[in-house]
Amino acid sequence: VPDADQISPFTVRPDDVGPDSHRATIALEINAGLPVSRVSSPSHRVTSTWNGNTVEVAPESRAVLMDRDLIVRWAPARGMEPAAAVFQEQWQGEDYLLALVVPGVNGKQRLPRELVFVIDTSGSMAGESIRQARQALLRGLETLDADDRFNVIQFNSQTHSLFMEAVPASGDNLARARRYVKGLNADGGTEMASALDAALEMTGDGGEESRARVRQVVFITDGAVGNESALFGKIRDGLGSSRLFTVGIGSAPNMHFMREAARYGRGTYTAISDLSDVARPLDELFGKMEAPVLTDIAVSWPGQAAATEAFPDRIGDLFRGEPMVQVVRGLPAEGALDVSGRLPDGSQWQQSLSLEQAANGKGLHRHWAKQKIDSLMDSGLTGQIDDDARQHVIRLGLEHQLMTKYTSFLAQDKTPSRPSQEALETDSVPTLLPAGSQGTMLRYPQTATMSPLLIAIGLIGLMFSAAITLLKRRVYP
Repeated sequence: VPDADQISPFTVRPDDVGPDSHRATIALEINAGLPVSRVSSPSHRVTSTWNGNTVEVAPESRAVLMDRDLIVRWAPARGMEPAAAVFQEQWQGEDYLLALVVPGVNGKQRLPRELVFVIDTSGSMAGESIRQARQALLRGLETLDADDRFNVIQFNSQTHSLFMEAVPASGDNLARARRYVKGLNADGGTEMASALDAALEMTGDGGEESRARVRQVVFITDGAVGNESALFGKIRDGLGSSRLFTVGIGSAPNMHFMREAARYGRGTYTAISDLSDVARPLDELFGKMEAPVLTDIAVSWPGQAAATEAFPDRIGDLFRGEPMVQVVRGLPAEGALDVSGRLPDGSQWQQSLSLEQAANGKGLHRHWAKQKIDSLMDSGLTGQIDDDARQHVIRLGLEHQLMTKYTSFLAQDKTPSRPSQEALETDSVPTLLPAGSQGTMLRYPQTATMSPLLIAIGLIGLMFSAAITLLKRRVYP
């Protein structure tokens, strides 16, 4: 992108900073409303302490280096059918309710799918990232059945599709795809827009059989882009009936783009930060993608008025290992909540929950406000947002103490060391090089390179040198 030099921060390695620098102290409390069976972290060693349904989680070394994301995974104790729970909170005189539906483990049936894999092969993916991405894609190919169709798209400075359209997952096509994936290398810039267009527009035979398929797009990238707004606009305009699942490769992916793309694409986001942990998160992702656990989900709140705002307002399918969460404001904890859906075998599932017995929750108002802000910003995914929406976002951010595009947190220095008569000076504060990144330079590599121009300049230089040499031979034989 044109402003790559402005959005690529100055970076240092952990050995270049002191023992108390570039570190964060983190403590988490998991209150799921349901029994939690396990807690783990692929990125750090953590300790977990159970207190009923509540689990306290913290890194073994309280202060952790900020060179990677802290990833904590927890799983509820699940039965054969979906389970539901409800929480309530009253904040500043306003009632908030949150419904949580956890999928069961009885999901053996599946529907035919059209699965499109999109893999980032730009220069920023060089090294460990491209190796992880290739392994991720190969594991995805293993989940295809004979009734499925698929395609593979790679992008860097250009976009290339393995097939002209989605093809049947036959033995020959899968073998060709595996050879293609194993030969992928990382080089060039990050032109993601054309790859998104190709993935969202590409379809199979276009008949009734194609329309009956579950269409899923898996986007594997480190998300090193600087034009998120334009990409969000493409997702909004071209998503159609597709579901977009994003896979973040590396220790420091563009979390904002990856999470928001999956949220708006009615899919999920999966982070892969360590090669030794590739198998489990991918098995979970592709396993749940094989068959939705609950479809046609309906959530009915008692006496829900038109003024009540529930988020998300559009509920997608419930996949294995992925809970459904909906939060509302303005309803008291009275009456019953009805949740229903269709199981993979076609039968109906329904559960009624008494709101009077809702568990006490904390932070529900912030969760609602964050969802409300997301809905307001959806109109600005292409960079357009009116002043009324902007003021509404600012008001919500200040009231609920949330960081938004227009609000932030300020750190106040209680003990300034600069004499008041001296002028302020600016300095470039470095950030840690993401864990696992390669290279000897201290600046994070820009994804949009000028390699074609540099190659042309080099060739011109060689031709000029050759011309001088020939001229000398003619003048001085």
